[in-house]
Amino acid sequence: MNKDAIITVFDVGCRFGIHPSWASQKHQSFLRYFAFDPDVEEVRRLANKYRGFENYVAFAIGFSDKPEHRRLNVLAHKGQSSFLQPNPASTWFAEHRKADASITEQIDCELIPMDRFCEEHDVWPDFIKTDTEGFDLNVLQGGARALAQALAVRCEAYFEEHFVGGPEFDSIYRFLSNAGFSLANLDYSGKGVPQSYFCPNPGRFGIYTAGEALFIRKLAMLRDLPEPALLKLVLFGFLNSLEDLSFKLLIQHREHRENRGVAKLNESPLWTEIKRRYLLAAKSLRDMPGDGYARAARDFETIFSEPFPSRHLFFESDFLNPP
Repeated sequence: MNKDAIITVFDVGCRFGIHPSWASQKHQSFLRYFAFDPDVEEVRRLANKYRGFENYVAFAIGFSDKPEHRRLNVLAHKGQSSFLQPNPASTWFAEHRKADASITEQIDCELIPMDRFCEEHDVWPDFIKTDTEGFDLNVLQGGARALAQALAVRCEAYFEEHFVGGPEFDSIYRFLSNAGFSLANLDYSGKGVPQSYFCPNPGRFGIYTAGEALFIRKLAMLRDLPEPALLKLVLFGFLNSLEDLSFKLLIQHREHRENRGVAKLNESPLWTEIKRRYLLAAKSLRDMPGDGYARAARDFETIFSEPFPSRHLFFESDFLNPP
């Protein structure tokens, strides 16, 4: 396979498995998924869980901004284990998840900077996801060179101190903005930590204390992306509710196709998956007001140089509806 069409993902704090945004791609030959967690037992469990996927590899490694030793606090809910102490005064742990905050075990861990791992293994991420329960800023600070090459970052966003000494969202935002990233979205749906049972609006209640934030390269930088990186970001957008950005980048790809020598990637598995994701997204425009569906059909034929599968052809396609 053309190495330019390979997507490399770093999942730092990989407990429980592949992140949902990448789960649909786990069978793709172009995906290389590197998972990291300092809990050796969890890494063994994941290695067994994904033993049938050659493109998934898990490492019992923790990242920080410098080489150091720390103790991992394993909480009653292992998914909230952290190198930091849970804050019993926080909205999250005071009442809502009070039972989860007890420390059941401590594990001595040796941490290294992400850049050191990249240098030693000669592998650099296209996309970084970090979910380390209040330790994300340390992780990212140890990956300056990795961040310089990454196209997008998914990380935790804290709006209160869940863990003692853990940075809140403003620190993460400033750091990634200075590193050349823009905030794309937050995973907030209107539902926060409920303060009582009295929540008559099921779609909006409570106090938003934490979630995930998605950052992408600043738009000004996207104009100069080399073609392989641009197409990787196109697929990422389709997988992360950034279809509008993916479309914009596909138009950019079309406009620069001839003078950037990209025909070799237009037959790659990556390009094929982009085409499939475009069609699946376009279908959702069919019942929307306006002429978006018709425009998407016309643009598909221009971008991909083949007929748009309308009406029954969409449903008869094994490509779009695999058996």
